[in-house]
Amino acid sequence: MENVNPAKEKIAKLIDLINNAEYSKASYLSSQLLTENKRSYILHNLQGIVNLHISKYDEAILSFLEAIRLNKNFFDPYNNLGQAYFKKGKLDLAVASYKNALIINEKSHISYTNLAKIYYLKKEFSNSFECLNKSLAIEPSFIESLNLLREFLVLRLQFSKTNKNLYEPIIYLINKQPLVQPKYIAHSVVNLLKKDDDLIEIIDRSLRDSHSTQLIEDLSKLSNISLLNNFIRICTIPDIDIENYFKYIRYKILFYDFNEMEYIKVKPFFISLSIQCLLNEYIYEEDENEVDIINGLEEKICENINDDKYYIEIDIMKLSLYRGLQKYSWIDKILSRGINKEIEIIIKESFQEKELKNKIKSFGILNNRISELVKNQYEENPYPRWFKPTLLKKGISINEFVKNLGLHISDDYEETDSPEILIAGCGTGQHAINTASRISNSKVTAFDLSYNSVSYGLRKSIEYKINNINFMQGDILDVKNINKEFDIIECVGVLHHMENPKDGLREITNVLKKNGLIKIGLYSSLARRNITKFRNQYLNCDDYIDIKTLKSLRRVIISSSDDYSKNFTKYLDFYSSSEIRDMLFNVQEHTFNIREIEGLLDEMGLKFCGFTGFGNASDKSDSKFDKFNLINWDKIETENPDMFIGMYQLWCQKT
Repeated sequence: MENVNPAKEKIAKLIDLINNAEYSKASYLSSQLLTENKRSYILHNLQGIVNLHISKYDEAILSFLEAIRLNKNFFDPYNNLGQAYFKKGKLDLAVASYKNALIINEKSHISYTNLAKIYYLKKEFSNSFECLNKSLAIEPSFIESLNLLREFLVLRLQFSKTNKNLYEPIIYLINKQPLVQPKYIAHSVVNLLKKDDDLIEIIDRSLRDSHSTQLIEDLSKLSNISLLNNFIRICTIPDIDIENYFKYIRYKILFYDFNEMEYIKVKPFFISLSIQCLLNEYIYEEDENEVDIINGLEEKICENINDDKYYIEIDIMKLSLYRGLQKYSWIDKILSRGINKEIEIIIKESFQEKELKNKIKSFGILNNRISELVKNQYEENPYPRWFKPTLLKKGISINEFVKNLGLHISDDYEETDSPEILIAGCGTGQHAINTASRISNSKVTAFDLSYNSVSYGLRKSIEYKINNINFMQGDILDVKNINKEFDIIECVGVLHHMENPKDGLREITNVLKKNGLIKIGLYSSLARRNITKFRNQYLNCDDYIDIKTLKSLRRVIISSSDDYSKNFTKYLDFYSSSEIRDMLFNVQEHTFNIREIEGLLDEMGLKFCGFTGFGNASDKSDSKFDKFNLINWDKIETENPDMFIGMYQLWCQKT
């Protein structure tokens, strides 16, 4: 073919200008070069790219079409033409362009991803997922594909068959890129795993033959299911079938006499199951036989701790399936002898939290009986346990933050360059860390009743190098003692656990600056009607539910034929001790309706600015519906009683 393109160094210079976003210079150079090389398909394509970047979409389309006319086998302009048509909103033409690109290069993960995104926008989800799957099979770590995969996985997908092509991308999504909190995709991941042929075979065999002698073979196969091992090390598994199997295999492991070679063969899954039990805070029930063996293990380890000939790791790992190792007095000696690095890290993290707890400042002394009860609950079960946050690589301003949420705030709201933010009731710090990374130049104060929860959050902030949070311990009722006013306050899932939520809201509103923004999360009476029914049936007001009773009541739910209680097993919170305690067995709980919240806001001088989560994102076909008038949501919720199933999450502004 005749060489119609300019010298390579001239093309390279033009590409450098485009890559450096010097579009004016790039436009001038491409036009100059085209006067000398009018039949250069490369130049026409590059000129189209320049026009695409400066939003001259019609000119870009003409350039790409000319590049294609000059060389019908040139891949790039087909793909770029699809982008130009997409920007113009001509989705069908964009689809045709990407399909033409794939005729030339069937291995283009970029074109498959672009197609997938368009089909997703057109709500052709089957076509979208098919294209996404092809893209991920070619390049599992392509960030745009992973972003779309995340959008699918949060929808609680139901897979019809195994799809191991997705294993590596999902592992990349949860381990390499902070794009999603694992709990939000847990149901989809579980559904995918339950279609895995090896897992199906192993679980079916355990159901058919509880005396199966294939333990080592099964554990070895489990060790080789990459997605299973990666996921259960960072997230609880919200599925009764898998839970029952994990209980079964844990029992088998406890009673099996491993030799060293067998242990090494099955060690990966052994470690994974140990971490899963730690994450769910040992929520699985134990029978008397298991308790006897555990007691024997504790004695054996203690008696032989100084015997170098004792291969201690197997017994330590067995014990770790049932008990937190950090509580034992001999744990320092275990660390000095060395076990597997994963368990060592977890133990060292718990020691770090104990050290950090001594450095946490308190701003008051508890004088409220309910606050004391709630504090004790979360000291025993810090909530929630989590491994990975969702961090933004670059923070945004408050104005951008408000715009992204779609809030309706007053015109006289003045943005500050360095906002003071309060997270009131920060739990284990996930909320505070996400907020601190999201809003630019923010200074975050985060506090909770529980020292153990706050020390967990402080350790995590150190781990992820989040340096703009001041963690403290205290009660909302004493928040004035911090001696600071705030531009933004977030208080989600806290007020409804107070003796008098109104008192708590008044205290935090008092430390909110005029025109400041506050996010409030409160339980919905309508959405929690079944939970209220359960609590009324099984709980007395002054009862403290210990862990043994909690497990027993949890078994009642699992075995129940009542639809209202059986439904609890669908929630991720059902699968760890701290989360189910928070969901069903909290020592104090209030619920609200829209009209009660409206009265609270009026009394506190707060103006409703919009819901997050459901409210603002809802697609209201009625253009007359005013979504910023809170009382309008009363009728909508009555018609859709589960719409605020988590809680009301509303933003307000102090007037």
